[in-house]
Parts: sequence; structure tokens; C-alpha cells
Amino acid sequence: MNKDIKEYLNQKESEKLEFKREFNDNVREKLFKTICAFANDFSNKEKVAVFIIGLDDNGNLSGYKNSKKDEEKISNWINDWKVSPKPKITINTNVIGENEVILIEVKPSNLPTFYDKKMYIRLGSTTREADNFEIKKVLENFQNVSFDSSDCEMSSIDDIDEELFVVYQKSFVSKEIIKNNDRSFLEKLSAPIFANIITKHPTYGGILVCGKDPQRYIPEAKVLFLSIDSTDLLDRSKIGNEKVLMGDLSKILRGVEGLIEINIKQILIQETSTLKKKSDYPFLAIRELIFNAIMHRDYSISDMIRIYWFSDRIEIKSPGGLKFPASKENFPKRTVYRNTVISNAMKNLGKVERFGSGVAIAKNELKENKNPDIEFEFDDYYVKATIRKS
Repeated sequence: MNKDIKEYLNQKESEKLEFKREFNDNVREKLFKTICAFANDFSNKEKVAVFIIGLDDNGNLSGYKNSKKDEEKISNWINDWKVSPKPKITINTNVIGENEVILIEVKPSNLPTFYDKKMYIRLGSTTREADNFEIKKVLENFQNVSFDSSDCEMSSIDDIDEELFVVYQKSFVSKEIIKNNDRSFLEKLSAPIFANIITKHPTYGGILVCGKDPQRYIPEAKVLFLSIDSTDLLDRSKIGNEKVLMGDLSKILRGVEGLIEINIKQILIQETSTLKKKSDYPFLAIRELIFNAIMHRDYSISDMIRIYWFSDRIEIKSPGGLKFPASKENFPKRTVYRNTVISNAMKNLGKVERFGSGVAIAKNELKENKNPDIEFEFDDYYVKATIRKS
């Protein structure tokens, strides 16, 4: 038995695996859409995907025959199909007892791939047409250009607060260097990638760090804070403080620090023969996790960072899944910066101790304060961190 075929038997369909009992005209359309989706590699895992004809939904041999004729037909169609550009595909036929199997391997493309002028993606075991957000995400995967370093084309340099930019510079550049810098304002902005010197547009990062009205152009750049004297978000009668933090990056970061200080409670614990005060949560751990969300979130997703401060836990929900090659398996050891401009700005503002250390610092602080470890949940659209009371 072919080793490659054998390893797929009795498996379930998945993001990288599709089965069909037989090949016919109805399967043809599904095949091409799925090949397109496999090539687009929406989750950016850079792994070969496989479409197999001759297995049922549970990965069992279906008794399919006629593989030689269908393989020739598929090969001819591939040369004259509506998928563009053509992905790298390998087709193999295998005979297993009285069963025949066609195995079609699809490598991730290095260009966005379309079928009949439409883009398709793979979500779980489902192939479907991509919506506008998903198309943008696929394009960003191929371009490898961060959202915050791209032009905010609707804005102009007039949307940048020059005084705020000077305040930002003073956080990491000496007064003498600032005073003797005779470059134009546009040239100064281009150095930290706050503006594009060619197009003369601010970048999204520049708008967030020192824009006059950042939410005019990045309405998603907000942080929702909600304190609830309950363990259930639906218990609306127990909602306490509700606040939406917005403005420029520094203002949002200061607002986060203020809300953490207000909501941390002191508790009494018995140590030998004395009572000792301690915090129910360590300030630095919460700050690091929220700042991490601000740094790494996907600003192209139409949602805010959400902080729910329950009576027994804190949940921090950040729009945007892990950016490849970071994954559930290698997180947090593998760090990838989705927003390079914002990350550098937070470092220059003194809000990041060192790159890649935020989660480690939070874990250590929680351990010292005798809180349980952080609980992380991931999907393609969100990362959620939960910390619980000590």
C-alpha cells in the first residue's frame, strides 16, 4: 500500500484534507474551488494540502474505480481551467486491493489564487468564497507588509499632531538632537515609518501614535473595559465600571494603567501568626497582557480589544489570531510582530521592557503572587487570555 495514501485512511476531513467518494461533474467544481482554497493557505501554515478521490467522509475506501480515466480528465482540465495563477499540483493514482484512489497534492502558492475571478479559502473542513476581510488577510499574507506600516490613504500630514510627535521623540531622543534636526516634518515622520515620504500619506501606525483623531481612520483602535461583580457576562445588573479607551496610543496606554490600578483589590492572607495584605492580581501581569494585545492585535478587524473584569477572573480578548509562524504549539516561545511600527513605538515610549518578554513577565508575576497560570485560547480571529484570582 502506498505510504502516503495509508496515512490518510480513517482520518477526518480538515483544513488541509478533503475526501470525495468518486469523481463526476459535480465534484469537478468542488475540486477546483478547494484547490484554489488550498493554494491560498488562509491560515498561513505553509503545508501541502491533499484532495483525495476514492475515500468517504470518514477516510474509508469507497470502492471507487475508473481512476486512470479520471486522472487523465483532471489533468486535461487543469491545463484549461479558470484557476489563476496555476498552483503547483501533483496527481498520483493508487490501487489498493479492488479500490482505486486519486491523490491530488496542492502546495501553498506564492501569489493570491482565484477561481473564476473569485477567491476561495479553507476554514476547518469547509471551502467557501472569501469575504472582503478574508481577501485582505490573504493579500497581507502574500505581501508580508504590516497593516500599521501601510499608507492611510484617506489621511494627510495635516492629520498628524506635530506637538504630539515631538513629545514622542523626547521619550527616546535627546533634546539636542531634536533641536539640531533641520529635516522637514515629513522627513522626520518617515524615519519611524509614521509617514510615506513618496506618497506623503501618514501610515496607520503614525495615525495611531500621533494622530489628531486616530479613531477617524482606525475606528477599531479602542479598548473596551467592563467590570462585572459576577462570573457571568450576561448578568447585566452586576455591571460596574464600563469605559471605552480611545485617542492616541499613549493616551490609551495611560488609560489602561489607570483602570488596572483602580480595579485591583487588596486582600488579607494569613501568614504564620500575622495577617498580610496582598493584591488579588499583580499589576504588572495585567498590564503586560493588555499591552501585548494592543501591540499584536489585528487592526484590520472591526472590533475592539475587550477586557472583562469578572468577580473571579479577568478576560482579555484581542482581535486577530496568532500570526504565522507563531502557533498554538509554539506560543509564546515563538514571537512574530504583526504591527512593527506600533511595537517600536511602545518600546520607545518605555512601555515594553524588551521584545518578546511580555507573556514571560506576566507568568512570573502571577506565579509570585500565587495566581494560577494564564489560560490562552486561540482561533483564526481572536486570542483570549484569562487570569484568575489568587
